[in-house]
Amino acid sequence: MDTNNLGYQLNLIEKSKVKLLVMHEENRKILRDYLAEKYEVITNQDEFEKADMIIADEPGFAKYKDRIMSIKQSNACNYLPIILITRVSSDKIPEKYIDTIDEIIQTPIQQRILNSRIQNLLNVRKLFISTQVYQDLTDKNPTGICILFENEKIKYVNQAFLNILDEKKEDVLEHEITDIIRNSQFINHLSKHEIMDAEKLTIKLDINKHEKWVDIRFSNIVYQNISLRLLIIIDVTKEKESEKEIKYLRFHDQMTGLYNRDFFMEEIKRLDTERQLPLTIIMGDINGLKLVNDVFGHEQGDELIKNTAEIMKNSLRDEDILARIGGDEFAILLPKTNEESGKVVSRRINQSCSEFAGEGIISISLGVFTKNNIKQNINEIFKAADDKMYQNKTSESKKAKQQIISSIYKKLRKENDESKDHIENVKKLALLFADRLKLSNDQKENLKLLAESHDIGNIIVKHESLNDISELTNQEIDKLRSHTEYGYRISHSIPELSSIADEILSHHEMWDGEGYPQGLKGNSIPLLARIFTIVENYDLLVNAKGFKNKTSKEAALEEIEKRVGSQFDPELVEEFVEMMKKIKLL
Repeated sequence: MDTNNLGYQLNLIEKSKVKLLVMHEENRKILRDYLAEKYEVITNQDEFEKADMIIADEPGFAKYKDRIMSIKQSNACNYLPIILITRVSSDKIPEKYIDTIDEIIQTPIQQRILNSRIQNLLNVRKLFISTQVYQDLTDKNPTGICILFENEKIKYVNQAFLNILDEKKEDVLEHEITDIIRNSQFINHLSKHEIMDAEKLTIKLDINKHEKWVDIRFSNIVYQNISLRLLIIIDVTKEKESEKEIKYLRFHDQMTGLYNRDFFMEEIKRLDTERQLPLTIIMGDINGLKLVNDVFGHEQGDELIKNTAEIMKNSLRDEDILARIGGDEFAILLPKTNEESGKVVSRRINQSCSEFAGEGIISISLGVFTKNNIKQNINEIFKAADDKMYQNKTSESKKAKQQIISSIYKKLRKENDESKDHIENVKKLALLFADRLKLSNDQKENLKLLAESHDIGNIIVKHESLNDISELTNQEIDKLRSHTEYGYRISHSIPELSSIADEILSHHEMWDGEGYPQGLKGNSIPLLARIFTIVENYDLLVNAKGFKNKTSKEAALEEIEKRVGSQFDPELVEEFVEMMKKIKLL
C-alpha cells in the first residue's frame, strides 16, 4: 500500500458504515451478523447520510427508491455505492433503476462474492473522496496554482490564481501564460532552457492600474508520460509594502520626513568618491529649541523643528541630501559643490528663516566645509563643518534667545488683560514699599521684575480663559490657576527671571494657606510674593480692574486690612497702611 497516498494519510474512512435496507427479517439478521465483523452496520431507517454503502433487497429498494435516487444525485462527487440483493436477474430490473444500482447479487448469497463486491465498491468510494479532497485542496487553496503544457499553454488554474491576476477562467485556459502574465522578467525566466524545481521569481505586475507583487515558484512534473510545468503564485503585495515601510522607517525621521542619521552616514560613504568632488557638508543646529520647549511646550518645539526642516528642504536641489541627525541638528550633503556655493546655500537658508511668516522665531546656526581632495578624510570634513557651526552658534544662539524672550513678552502683553498703567503703578508702589522695608537693591530689582512678569505663565493659558472670570467652569478656573506653575517653568528657562521663579509660583498664595498652587501658609510664602500681592491688590481696588466699581483709596486700605490674617501678612499690611498714610497718598 502506498502510505504516501492522501487518502491513506488522512485516514478518511476508519471503519466503513453499511446501511441495510433489507426487509426480510431473517436475511437482515444474517447480513448484520456477518458484516458487523468488518463494518459498522446501520439499521436505523433514517440515517442515510452517514452511510458509506447501501445494501438493499427488493422490498427495501422499492420502499426507499426515491430517497436513494435523490441521495445519489445530490452526492455524486463522493459516490455512494448501492448493492441490490435479488432473486431475479439484472435484465428483469427496470432500466431507470439500473443506473442507480452499482452491483446486483442474486440469492442465495455467496459470502466470498459479497465480501469482494463490498470491498471493491468501498475502495472506489475512497478514491472518489480522495479525488475530491485533492480538488478542494487546489480549488480552495489561497495560493495560486497553474499547470502548463510544454508549449506553455494553460491547462488548469485554481480560483486563487484567477483572483490574484483578476482574470476569468474562460479568458485564461488554453492561452499561453505569457499572454496572461506580461512581465519581461517573467518571460525571460520562462524562456530559459531548463528551470530547476522550486526556483522562485518575484515580480511586479500592473493589474488594472494597481501595482501588485507576486512570488512565482516553478516545478516540473510528469503525468502519464506528459511533461507539465507547475506554477505556484503567491500575492506578496502586503509583504512588499511592509518591507517598503520598514525601509522608510529605518532611514527616515518620523517627525520631519527627512532622512535620518543612519541614512546620512551611509550616503557620505557612498558619495565619498573622486567623481563627486568637491563634496560640501553643511551642519546645522536650531537656536533656542530648549527655550521654546520649556516655555511653550514640546508640541510647539516640534512645530519649530518641522518648520525649520521645511525651510531647509525648500532651499536645496533634488540631488542634495538633507537629514535630521539629532534632536535639533541637521546635516546637508552637497555633491559636486564647492565651498562658496555651499555658503550661498547657507545664506539662503538663514534668509528664509528670518523671513518666516508663521508663529514663532526660527533661527539656525550653520557651518560649511568642503572636501576638495580625495585624500582628505571625510570624517574630518564632517567634524570641521560641525566645529564651524558651533563657532557661529556662540553668538547666534544668544541673539535668537533674546528674540524668543522678546516674543514671549510681546505675546504676554497681547494675551494679558493687565494694563500698562497698572503694571507701572504696581512697580512704583512696590519700590516705595521696598524702601520702607529697607530691602536690598537686588530685592528691589526682583520686585520690579515680579511686577512685569508675574503673570508670564498666561502665555500658555488660552486667551479666552482670561476674560469673564465669573462665568468660568471649575475646569477653566483650574486651567487659569495653572499659569503660576507655567510661569515658574518659564522663568527657570530665562536667566533674567530665574531669580524670581519662586515668587512667580507663589504670588497667589494666601497667609492662611488657602491660596494656590501649593497652599503655602504664613512666612513659608516668599517675602517678595507677600509684598507684591498686597501692592497689586491695592492698585486693583483703586483702579477697579477686576471689580465692579472703583473704590476710594481709603476704602481700598480698609479692604486690605479686612483681609489681614486670611490673604495678607498682618505685619506687612500694617507697614503698608502706615506708609500710605505717611506719604499722603490718601
